Amino acid sequence: MPRKLLPYAAIIAFIGLVYIRNILPVKGFQTFIFGDSAIYALQVTGLAKNFSSVFGYKDNILFWNPSYLSVGIPTASVIDFGVFYPINIFIAFIAFLIKNLFITFDLYTFSIFAHLVFGSTFVYKILKDFWKLNPKIALIGAFIWSFNGYNTEFMSASAIFLAASYLPACFYFTLKLLESNKFKYFLIYHLLLAFSFLSGYVIVPVIILLFCSFYYIFAQSALSKKKKAIKLLIGLLLITLPLIAPLYFSTYINFPYSLRSLNLDLESFLFNSAKIRNLKESVFPTNTPFNDLSKTNQVFLYFSLTGLLLLILNRSYRNIFSDNRNKLLLIFGFLGLLIAIGKYGLISYLLYYIPGIGLFRRLSVFSLVPLFTYSILIPQILRNIYELKNFKFTSVFKVILIVSVFIFFITSYLYLTRQPLEIEVSSFYTSFITGFAVLVIVAVSYKLRRLNNNYLLYGLILALFIEALINISSKAFINSKINPKDMFIPNSLMTSLMNMVEEGERVNVLHTHYNYSTSHINLDQTAGYVSLASLYGGKINEYLESADSENKNLKDLLGVKYVINKVSKTDSNLKIIEKEDSSEFYEFNYLNLEWEKEKSQDVYALYSRETNLPRLYVASQVEKSDQSVLLLDKIRSSKENAVVFIDEEVPADITRSSEVKILEIKRNYLRAEVKSGGSVFLANSTGYYPGWKVKINGEWHNPIQTNWFMQGIFLNSGFNVVEFYYIPYGIILGSIYLFTALFIWILYFALRVRLNAFIKKKSD
Repeated sequence: MPRKLLPYAAIIAFIGLVYIRNILPVKGFQTFIFGDSAIYALQVTGLAKNFSSVFGYKDNILFWNPSYLSVGIPTASVIDFGVFYPINIFIAFIAFLIKNLFITFDLYTFSIFAHLVFGSTFVYKILKDFWKLNPKIALIGAFIWSFNGYNTEFMSASAIFLAASYLPACFYFTLKLLESNKFKYFLIYHLLLAFSFLSGYVIVPVIILLFCSFYYIFAQSALSKKKKAIKLLIGLLLITLPLIAPLYFSTYINFPYSLRSLNLDLESFLFNSAKIRNLKESVFPTNTPFNDLSKTNQVFLYFSLTGLLLLILNRSYRNIFSDNRNKLLLIFGFLGLLIAIGKYGLISYLLYYIPGIGLFRRLSVFSLVPLFTYSILIPQILRNIYELKNFKFTSVFKVILIVSVFIFFITSYLYLTRQPLEIEVSSFYTSFITGFAVLVIVAVSYKLRRLNNNYLLYGLILALFIEALINISSKAFINSKINPKDMFIPNSLMTSLMNMVEEGERVNVLHTHYNYSTSHINLDQTAGYVSLASLYGGKINEYLESADSENKNLKDLLGVKYVINKVSKTDSNLKIIEKEDSSEFYEFNYLNLEWEKEKSQDVYALYSRETNLPRLYVASQVEKSDQSVLLLDKIRSSKENAVVFIDEEVPADITRSSEVKILEIKRNYLRAEVKSGGSVFLANSTGYYPGWKVKINGEWHNPIQTNWFMQGIFLNSGFNVVEFYYIPYGIILGSIYLFTALFIWILYFALRVRLNAFIKKKSD
């Protein structure tokens, strides 16, 4: 192997060994990344299933997704799905091409680790190319980045993790821009930033943008701050924004309908911060692979203990922080830490009053900044130690080592003799031993450097490996024993359901693990897992789960034809069709944070309902009412299921006498023929979102918001051909923006070429 490639091979090898159980496909040994990452992989599976639809209009899954959250939703309004992220599109295309739908889970997992390698590689390149560190020392920074708290915790929330993996690369090209004014670095930086935005979690690329922009503006350079700001703004408006515009314009247009709540109160805003107690986890981890003190213990602020020991070993910081670049990094890291810890950092109180900031639900994501800064600064401290001629321990390190040895022998004795104490000795011992092992390895490595200077580096790599392996092994969500793709492959009841459902009929699988999404089997489900969206879906879920277990009118109106539920938990309106012999469904165990097969006595059955309304129907009665969630109460208490509520004047001559014939139902297109003896109101249980239009006998109309979450239209007597279209205005406007920006760049370079030619001709 060429010498230049050895560091990159070392990064891959380190990550591969640390995450070996997630990578090595050995039955009984392999574990899987679950959490939200499995749900995001499931959305990619849905894209793979419907990949051919993206070339059409009426049935395009990128425009409208009817199989998620009650009454459908514009796909582009749920940005955390990442279906516009090029890597996810590529994964879906491969699965579609080889006709192996569920390979998306394996490819998605591989993508997660590829992003981890990607980020670690750029941490190494930053340290080697710009801080001029020895390649071996620079590797330490890459290794620290690969398992620090941010990467460990958010790996099971991959939309956040994938977006964050672009910080090292974006920062690298920010440094390149400061070093050289070449257009290619400017272009690559903004392309990478766009990829981060497309991966699915907005606040992380915003953090990356702010981090890199402020560093670029305030770092020393030949350009003035004003020129730098203008340059960044041009790149943002003419490179990054055009590339993400089809997705984000659509998100903006559908914003009021696409979130469960538009703003958080102060208490809720501060709730999802990184806990201040996280700071002790590096030294004394609450849970390890050897105990189960707290599997739910999420550690967003895990600062590598090996790095902390290097901080203590270092005798002087003057030469490190005489470098203005490091001062900037330290300031940014400190600010990020204060924001991440929420109310304890005080800054979060001020942030809350910035317009729009209440939409962001995880202050813990700001831990990205201090942990990245940590990965850059620790190797520089190591260089100090590596190059010093004084071989003595610092006094602080000596004290820590002596006290730790004393505690080790005392707790070992108590652990072996099982002496009764107020503390749980076994748990204390297994938690303590991790930090103690790292401490001893670092101390021995420091002493061995007398024999060979490289022994310190090799010892530190060993310490990092042990620390990382224990840290990773203790995380429940990235060590699931259940393979998510095995869960989501349709079982026998779901297969039967898929064979029965006809166009326009919805199903309710809310009480099964399939509630996360049915996009991969193309079933329109009434209610399901509520992610960032939608307001309708969230409220309908609440009502369907409320004390009024029947909710007959609401289910009828939603068009629920089939239900899968436990045999013992059904209502009187259901007729059993098929029952499983033994449980094929999974349930989440909240005690050990594992998905488990249901118990044998928990038998599920497939039921049908006979009173469901079709997707398009004529209202039996029309009443005027404000459009709000309160209408769900009126719907449940109505005597008839076909009563509708609108916020418009109702004509006196309205009738229900009519004949509706549905001719075609696609994802974002419905066509029907309606014959009536008078004026009627045609209701459509598809979600009311901007972009839906109605064509009546060739003439365009706007639909009327109906029952808060539906749409409808008045029709005159006689024969009418009615067509409902979903027009993805956000995607269209975003595409226009994209091509406009492309035209501007083409025009710019064409004029530049002509100007250069003119200048050359003039000089000749």
